[in-house]
Amino acid sequence: MTTSTSSSLERIDARRPSVMLDDKLLEFVPGAVYVCDLDGVVVRYNKRAGELWGRYPEPGDPKELWCGSHKLYRETGELMPHEETPMVDALRNGNSFRNLEVQVEQPSGQKVWIMVNIDPLRDDNGGIVGVINCFQDITDRKLANDRQKVLVNELNHRVKNTLATVQAIASHTFRSGAGGDAPKWFEGRIHALSHAHEILARETWNGADLAELVEKIGAPWRDEDTERSVLNGPDVHLEPKLALSLAIAIHELFTNAAKYGALSSNTGRVDLTWSLNDVEGVRKVEIQWQESNGPAVEAPQTRGFGSRVIERTLVREHDAIVKLEFLPTGVQCKILLPLS
Repeated sequence: MTTSTSSSLERIDARRPSVMLDDKLLEFVPGAVYVCDLDGVVVRYNKRAGELWGRYPEPGDPKELWCGSHKLYRETGELMPHEETPMVDALRNGNSFRNLEVQVEQPSGQKVWIMVNIDPLRDDNGGIVGVINCFQDITDRKLANDRQKVLVNELNHRVKNTLATVQAIASHTFRSGAGGDAPKWFEGRIHALSHAHEILARETWNGADLAELVEKIGAPWRDEDTERSVLNGPDVHLEPKLALSLAIAIHELFTNAAKYGALSSNTGRVDLTWSLNDVEGVRKVEIQWQESNGPAVEAPQTRGFGSRVIERTLVREHDAIVKLEFLPTGVQCKILLPLS
């Protein structure tokens, strides 16, 4: 320890030999602790303080004033000069501070959130002889709070989008002339949306697996024994918005096949396959729907809800390339989608 350090400690210890300043006790404390003398010089600190600062300054170095950190930031993100820390106020005015949240930037550039508690040190006559700062790492808690805010905002956004989707489904399903089966088709579309939400919720809205999505959507029409509906492709991770759009699109393909196409007969077959490839440096998934051995197909006079979902939603919202053909041998749909 330098002569400067010894002199600073003597000024504190001679007037109040407090056990608070015992070096062994400082190291025993689970949190970070440091002490400044009357001049604001950092004269003692424990190992935990050095770890959170990301540096270990020489105790008693007159250049190490008020805090041993590289840089400090207020809770608002504004840079806090060391001479403006609450340590200055505590030493000069005798004020104490509780549960203040600030951010420490280490020399490496890493930032750590800390909660500080500051008290002036007094001698037996009440005179201020130094100041002590006890602080702890609250980075995990702050990050968790930030994530929670993001998730709440994201949830609000998704709820609004889902309600808008349900409104659009209801509007198109129950439009004039929809017929007596409208409630059944509406329920099926809502179930498709629900399946996508179920997968996404389980994955905390980080995305969905394409294979699981198409498996759940196609389950009501699949017959494993006769292999009338075959699904095949590699693992593909879909971001949430794309997963919801695809769930509706795939449901519409199955629904149309069950009403008018291959799945409306006992001999019809549906092959739903997908593959991954790079197109001009962009990773994309290519989805192919092919119906065969069903009744002869004629192109509809007007585009229904399913066609609009497949062609418009995927193209407009996801930059997809969609080719939907009503061939006499069966409906064929090719979808090329960029993956984020």
